[in-house]
This record gives sequence, structure tokens and C-alpha cells, in this order.
Amino acid sequence: MSEDSTKFIRNFAIIAHIDHGKSTLADRLMEATGVLPPAQTETPRIDRMELETERGVTIKLKAVRLPYELHATNYVLNMIDTPGHADFSYEVSRSLAACEGALLLVDATQGVQAQTLSHLEKARELGLTVIGVINKIDSPLARVAETEKELRDLGIEGEILRISALRGEGIDRALEAVVARIPPPGGELVEPFRALVFDSTFDAHLGTIAYVRVVDGEIESSHRPTVKFLGTKVSTQVKELGYFSPDRKPTPALRTGEIGSIATGIRDPREVRVGDTIVESSDRQVGPLPGYRPPQSFVFASFFAKNSDFEEFRKALQTLRLEEPAISVEEISSTAFGRGVRIGFLGTFHLEIVRERLTREFGLELVVTKPTVAFHGLEEEPWILLTVLTPAEFLSGVARLVAERRGKLGETEILGNRLKISTELPLLEFVRGFYDALKSNSKGYASLSWEFLDYRPARLAELEIIVHDRPVEGLAEIVLREEAERMGREKLKKLKEILPRQQFAYAIQAKAGGKILAREDVPAVRKDVLAKLSGGHVERKMKKLKEQKKGKARLAKFGKVEMPPEAFLV
Repeated sequence: MSEDSTKFIRNFAIIAHIDHGKSTLADRLMEATGVLPPAQTETPRIDRMELETERGVTIKLKAVRLPYELHATNYVLNMIDTPGHADFSYEVSRSLAACEGALLLVDATQGVQAQTLSHLEKARELGLTVIGVINKIDSPLARVAETEKELRDLGIEGEILRISALRGEGIDRALEAVVARIPPPGGELVEPFRALVFDSTFDAHLGTIAYVRVVDGEIESSHRPTVKFLGTKVSTQVKELGYFSPDRKPTPALRTGEIGSIATGIRDPREVRVGDTIVESSDRQVGPLPGYRPPQSFVFASFFAKNSDFEEFRKALQTLRLEEPAISVEEISSTAFGRGVRIGFLGTFHLEIVRERLTREFGLELVVTKPTVAFHGLEEEPWILLTVLTPAEFLSGVARLVAERRGKLGETEILGNRLKISTELPLLEFVRGFYDALKSNSKGYASLSWEFLDYRPARLAELEIIVHDRPVEGLAEIVLREEAERMGREKLKKLKEILPRQQFAYAIQAKAGGKILAREDVPAVRKDVLAKLSGGHVERKMKKLKEQKKGKARLAKFGKVEMPPEAFLV
């Protein structure tokens, strides 16, 4: 590759709100460049994960090399398809850090949504060239002119492309725009090798495989170079270099501006961190690349492997963690379930996806506690900045919901026939079903995005649940002090319906601040010890009843109540 060969490379991401057609567009681009044959199905083929196909959402970013010829010149287009859900904004930031441009895709039937704004802001922060693309123009519900005006109001310049990804309309124009409007990558081929890690996966034979964007220099597999991760200080010999088409394919070299993979042979996924810089070990004076913010966990839940060995669970989690670098893991111990882990997530949807993957991909049967957030003791709670896009007619309902959830309404901007509402909200309230309530209050038309703000003072208390005189740690949670009694009573009523009855009666209690706030009694299972006595003296019957009473008293003293998994979701 000559020193000016980078001018024939384009690195771009596809960014959009969830369900606006990113993966379908990615499929059409792969077909137009010959990477994939024409599709026989409408199901996006770039989404390989079973959960992605089922839910119709992109969960993991995908990188694909597209060979493209325009005006007798051959180009290499490196495309990254990104997730659209608000919980996976970290994946989007990783993708954008490896690119010079982005296709901002907007569904013509829905217009600009909250995640459209969020992704656009990230792209601008990184100085990327953004090309506006309106999708689903073939739909009878399409509002093409209105959607274009919304994009212009956001400051999108240049031609806004109009396409139907489903039918393949406008795809050639999109490829031409990528070449014409997105700048080639910078970097110097003559400089020492440096690459940014933007994702990773694991292979049983090749170990940890780092997905990289080469920023400077080149690396060749022929002399089996040794590379070093500047963040973790780990050195290893390269096993294989590759690129994506869309599956990983070996390549003899990776050079400035290219996106590809480096098989490291490393078995511990913690030694390959997203955002780290890879250099050749022989280049001692090379400094790290400016990375992007490390992921921060906001939502937490405790996981326990039911009827499974903990070491097997830990190994599965370690493997999954390589593909889920945004989760945090801390080992814990429970009197009810033994050893487990407390896992931190980007949001509740992220939690749901990880739980599903552990169950499906590793065959684990799990007990998972109700999600919560991280507090600073009992003095401070986390707050978020929430951006809501809603039709104007639902403003009062949204405002009422925000007030009920202790939120603070901020600025309201007009965006076409909709309103953009900025709101500050306690993260705890968001985790407790705010999204579902917002959809209900807006008849499904509102969308949202959010980001962490700060920690603020709060009057908090630990609500403990005591079952048969024993505190159950998995049921304890942090609540507002003024809500402790109400929440305690509600929780006990639900638990009374779930907890199994025993041969002895027992109490369940809610406690906070050293005081018992509420109590429910679970009656004993009734057993007729006189059923087999046909006749006989009264003294004999009384003796049997007395023996039963003593036995129940002994059970009540030493008996243990087994906690069913569903109790931890109350």
C-alpha cells in the first residue's frame, strides 16, 4: 500500500433511533457491493445473534469491509452497523471513534426521535461528517418533506438522501455519497504502528480477538510480530490478522486507516480492554491514543446460578464479558443462594439482554434480583438528564408523569409538530418503569434518550425484609425514607402470595431505620392428624393434638423457609 492509499478508504457508521432500518440498510449496502448475494428474506442478515433476529433490534455493533468501484477507481468502505436502543449508546460511541463519518438514518414515518438527537450529538463531538438519510420513503405513512425539514432544523447540511432500504431504492446514491462526502482517514503510514481497540470477541483457538482501527503505521502477519496493549501492559505474539466480510477473513497486513482484527491468543478477556491502544512492542516511544470515556454501570442486579456450579457460572460470565465490556462484575455471597455476582449494566434493557444470553448461550438457570441503582450511602442518589420527544398534545401527561417521579422539567423546544423536553430525573424513578409509563401516557408516540448527570442529596433508608426472623439480603433495597412504610406493606402483600406455606406458621416483616414498619403472617399448612383415628378415647385424640403442637413449635424454632426465585423480583 502506498502512502496515499488511505485516500481510497472510507470509514463510516450507520446511526439511528431503534427500528429505523439500520440493519436493513447495511444488508442492502453489502448486496450492492457484492459482499452478500441478493436476499431471499426481509430478515436482516447482518444481525447474527438469535436475540437480535427475534427482537428485531441490533444489540452488538458489526463491522464489514465493502469493496466499491466508482468511476473506475476502487475504494474500500469500512461500514459499522450500530445498536439503536438508548441503553447501547456506549456501543455507538465506540463505533464513532473508529470512523470519519456517519449516515444518520431517519424513518420517514416517525421522523426525528430522541436517539437520533443523541447519536447526532456524539458524532458532532467527534468531528464526524454526518450525511442525512431518510428511509422508508415507500411507506404510505411516510412524511418525507416534514422529516427533511426536521433534519435541516438540526443543522444537517448537503443533500439529504431519500431511500427505501427494504426495496433497495437509493442505495447506489448512498454509496456515492459516502465516497464523495466522507473524508478519508488521517494518520501516517511511515509512523510506528498504533491501533484503537473498539470491540472484541473470543475464539477457542485464537483466543481474544481485538477489533481495531489502525491509526498509524502498519502491521504484517508474516514475521509474527509481538504487540503490546498500553493500558493493560500485556504483550503477546499476533496469531492472525483479519478483516470482516461480514465474517472474519485472514489478511496478511493491516495498514493506516483500515479496520480489521488482531487475534492475540490471550485467554483472559480482562487483558484486552475496549478503548486501549495496541502498538508493536519494538516501538518503545509510542504513546497511547486518546480513547473515549470508559463505560459506567448505572443499573445493578445480583445473579445466582440455580442448580449449577459457581465456577461454571463464573467461566460463562467471563466469556460473555469479552463481548459485553460495558458490564461490571463483583462477586458476592448470599445465605440463601451461596456465591453469586453483582452485575452492573448500562440500563434495564441491557440487563434483560445479558440475562437472556447467559440462559440461552450457556444453558444457565439463573436467579436474578430486582434491578436497582448505585447510591452513595444513604445520603445521595444518582440523577439523569432525560430528553423526551413527544407530540405537543401529550405535554401535560408527560409533565404530570415527571412530577410524580420527582423530576424537574427543563427547557422545551419546538421540533416540527413535536416538543423536545429536557428533564432531570432520579435514576431510581427511571428504573422503576418510567419508560413504560411514558409510552402509556403518550399512546406510544414519545421517545427518549438519557445520560448520567450527577449525585444529589436524598433522604434514603434501607428497607429490609425479614422472613421467619431471618433477614433476606436479596430482598433488601434502598428506598426514599418517606416511602419506606408504603413500599414495605406492598412488598409483604406480594410476598405472602408467593412464599410457600410450611407445617408451621411464620411472619414476614418489613423493617427500616431499626423499626418494624409492616407485618404479614403466613398460616401453617393444615394437617389432620386425627384422620386415621377411627373412634377411640378423647384422651388419645388430645394426646395426638398435643404431639402435633409440640412438633410445630419445634419446626417453628428450627425450620427454614426456602425462597422461590420469583420472590426476588417483587
